[in-house]
Amino acid sequence: MDDRIYTLGLFIHVVAVTGLFFGIGLELLQVTWLRRAQTVGQVQQLDTLESILKRLMPTAVVLIVASGLFMLIKGWSWSAHWAEVAFVSLVVATVLGSGVLARKSEAIGKTARNEPPGAISESLRAQIVDPVLYTAAWVLAGLGIGILYLMTNKPETVESVAVMVVAVALAVAGARLTDRSSAVPSEAREVESAGTRQ
Repeated sequence: MDDRIYTLGLFIHVVAVTGLFFGIGLELLQVTWLRRAQTVGQVQQLDTLESILKRLMPTAVVLIVASGLFMLIKGWSWSAHWAEVAFVSLVVATVLGSGVLARKSEAIGKTARNEPPGAISESLRAQIVDPVLYTAAWVLAGLGIGILYLMTNKPETVESVAVMVVAVALAVAGARLTDRSSAVPSEAREVESAGTRQ
């Protein structure tokens, strides 16, 4: 009976982690597609993703923590320090998602709803290309991948911390590299717009 209950907990844990990664993927798609948007209507359409993320991400985190603690009590040990590092990383990811990504995305959606139809204004464009928003989405993905490594490999404490540091560093580097390339279309549109006015 205990084995079946543990297996059920593991199943819930895996489903929750899958949901978390689906949400992280949506976050990355949202910030990427926003940078390619050229009209207010397109920004408003992308804002609908935020309502999905508001429900998906907190639910996934709660299920991950609850099922993880259950499995820790039933099948692992409190001396599994990788689990502690994973838990702290999950808390950081939650704060990053709800405190940075969610608030900035909500601000973009609010600005877009108050703008007239047509081209995106300079103020809205500035919110969209905010490097903090873009980097936060990448770091969230890096934390998720790092946590997945800890779950599957269960390393010692030092290696666990090192994995998370490397994951975040690679995520920041990836954001910097792709941020430069994604800024080119925006700059090109500004040059084209200036040429049209002349």
